Order: sequence, then C-alpha cells, then structure tokens
Amino acid sequence: MKKKIIAYLSLLLAFFSIGSLISILYITFTTSELKKIITLHGVEILRQDLVIKIQNVEQDLLTVHTELSSRLDAIVLNVNDLDRAINNCKRCHHSPLINRKLDGVQTQTERFKTSLSYYITAAANEERIRSLKLEAYNIGHELLEMTTDMAFIANKKLQERTQKVIEDVRSVEQILVVTLVMTFLIGLWISFHLTRNIVNPVRQLIGLSRKIASGDLGSTTTYTDSTEFGELAASFNDMSLSLKESNEKVVKNLHRLSGLYHVTLPLHSVSDMDEIIREVSFGVAEFLSVEQCGLLLLDETTGYFEHAYPAVGLDEARTGSLRISRNEVSRLYYLNYGKPLMMNNLKTENLPEGIQGKGSWAARNMLLGWVRKKGELIGVIRLANKREGEFDEETSGLLGIISNNVSVAIENARLYEDLRLQMRELKETQEQLLQAAKLAAIGELASNVAHEINNPLTSILGYAELIKEESNV
Repeated sequence: MKKKIIAYLSLLLAFFSIGSLISILYITFTTSELKKIITLHGVEILRQDLVIKIQNVEQDLLTVHTELSSRLDAIVLNVNDLDRAINNCKRCHHSPLINRKLDGVQTQTERFKTSLSYYITAAANEERIRSLKLEAYNIGHELLEMTTDMAFIANKKLQERTQKVIEDVRSVEQILVVTLVMTFLIGLWISFHLTRNIVNPVRQLIGLSRKIASGDLGSTTTYTDSTEFGELAASFNDMSLSLKESNEKVVKNLHRLSGLYHVTLPLHSVSDMDEIIREVSFGVAEFLSVEQCGLLLLDETTGYFEHAYPAVGLDEARTGSLRISRNEVSRLYYLNYGKPLMMNNLKTENLPEGIQGKGSWAARNMLLGWVRKKGELIGVIRLANKREGEFDEETSGLLGIISNNVSVAIENARLYEDLRLQMRELKETQEQLLQAAKLAAIGELASNVAHEINNPLTSILGYAELIKEESNV
C-alpha cells in the first residue's frame, strides 16, 4: 500500500508539474513576446515621430515666404530632428529587410536635406527657387509615403503579434485552469481509490476475524494484492488454517486421550487376569483399529511367551500356536532399544511363525509392545494387520502408554492374587487355631469333669473298701 500511495502521489505531482512546466514555458514565451511588443511599440512611436518630423518640414516648406511661414532656422531645426529620428529608428531594428528599408529612408532623407539645402541657399530667380522648392517638396512627399507605408506595414505586423500574444496569454490562463481542475479531479480520484483500497481489505479482514472469533476456523478471504494488505490477508488465511489445523489436532488428541482413558481405566478396576486379557485384546483392537490383538505372557516353567486367550482375530487353536522363546523376545526387545517394535513390511523381516503366524491368518504388518515388571519382560502386546494404512509413530507411542498400564494392571492382579492366597492361608490358619482351641477346651473340660468325677469316686471307692473290709470281718 505504501508503494501504491507513493505511485498515486507521484502521478499527481507529475501531472501538476507537467501542467506547471507548460504554463511556465508559455508564460516565459509570452513575457518575451510582450517585451518584444513593448520594444516594437517604442519603435512605432519613433516611426510616428519620424512621420511628424517629415510633415513639419513639408509644412514649413509650403508656408515659407507666406504669412504662416516660420523662420528658416525652424526648417533647419526640423530637418536636424528628422535626421536624429532616422538614426534612432535605425538603431532599434535588426531585421535585414527593415534595415534595408531604413537605409532607403535614410538615403531619401539625405536627398531631402540636400534639396532643402539648395532651396534655402538659392539666390537665383524666382522660377529657379520655385523649381527647387517643388523638387524638395516632392522628395519630402516621397519620403513621407515611404515612411508612412513602412509604418503601416509595421503597425499591421505589430497588431498581429499583439493579438497572438493576447491569445497566448489566454492559452496560459486555460492551461492553468485545466491544470488546476484536472489536478483537483485526479486528487479526488486518488483519494477515492486509496480510500476504497484501504476500506475494502479492512472490511474483509474484520469479517474474517469475526468468523474466526465465532468458531468458524479455517475461513479464508479471497482478497489478494501486492500491498501490505495483501500480505496481511495472506497472514490471516495462514493463521485461520493454522488455528483449524491446531484445533483438529487438539480434538484428535482429545479423542485419543479419551480412547486411551477408556482402554486403561478398566485395567485398574479388575483384578482377574482373564479379565485383563479380555480388556487388552478387545479394547486395544477397537481403539487402535487392528484386525488382530492379543497378549503373550511369560510362562516361568517353560521359558516361553505364550499367547493368552481370548484374543481379537484369533481363535483358541491359533492363539495356542503362537509362542516364542524368551531369548527371541529379548532380541526383538533390544532391536528397537526397548521401544515398541513397528514392522510394516514383514516380507523383509525374519520373524518366527510363533509371533507372525502362518497361512491365511499370518500378519501383514505388526506392532509389538513390551510389558515389563521391574525391568524384566513378562509379556508382549501383539497388534497385527492395521485396518487403514500402516502403523506409525503415534500409534507406537499410544501402545507404549497402554503397555505401561498393562504392566501395572498385571502386577496389581498378581499382587491381588498373592493377597488372596495369603488371606486364604490366613483363614485356614485361623480355622486350625480355632479347632485347636476347641480341642483344648474340650480337653480341659474333660479334665475338669474327670476331676470332679474322680473326687466322689475316690470317696465312694474308699467307703466301698471300708464296707468290704467290714463285711469280711
């Protein structure tokens, strides 16, 4: 927008400058012409003065020796004035044509002066004087005609040039008026255009921000240009799309956390191992969208990890065929440094059938999660055949969390089983102690009864012996 404003202002300045320059050129030219016209008017005044001088000389010549005549020295003075007027007029012209005409006038003036000189100094008869007078008059008349004709031509050209200068002045006025009017109109157009270019994108950006504020994430504007507003609109579009993407990620993560919560919560609410196996198999299979899911547990007596039943995608016979040695599990465990092992192309993997399966139910891709107890492997969560696409790092991370919860659940189940066994043993011990106490009480009762019976029996036996002895006597 800054560049556009500069361009518009430059256009306005350029137009105004061009108009002003044209006006200045016209004014300069017109001023020069006016100066020339003023000079020419001065020359015209000199010509008129020359004509007047010639007329004065002729008048003096015609009225000499009459009642209206002046003194002869007046004729001489007028002739001298005529000579000075010719010289002044000649100094003011530079055109070759005018100079030639002035030379002709000056030559004719010299003839006129010579003729007047002959006439003034003549002392012959009157006929001779009249002849010289007539000759001087004719020469003066020719001089007057030449001067008048030249003055007429010069005056006509002067009027034409004056008219042209007046027209140029009017043209300057028109150019100035047009320049001012066009500058004003262009200024209005630039103001309107700039206002529209500023208001329209701002209005669109405000509408877009309101949509985003109302929750319509991902909304974009179609406004594009090369100005700062175009960059701002592009930034708004990027921000809106970024917010939409971030919101989708948040919703997706919330969905996964919710699914993870629903998968792991039952594991901590059951204490039976069969229930744990069922929850792991069906809950994880649905949450991570796999065709096969089950749990392999370590049998301490055999040293093998055997697939527990029930399992998703496998019947009891197939789960019974899935077993893998502790050494092989350890190899797979350390193959990915203890992280869930992801294998999307089992054709390139050398896995035993005890973990991959065989035939039509063999796994296409697989993800193994490790169940540990105090750092030792006690189980493996086996996921196979992803329904859509392949296993990724995100699924691997979720399985790692589930594996840790399964480890805790199995440990809790075993602790509960140990506690249950201890409680049963304690109950049996209590029952044995109770039985012993009962037998002791019976023995004591029998002893007391025997004692109570023995005492009178002893007396009876004693008296019987006495009676027997007395009888014998």
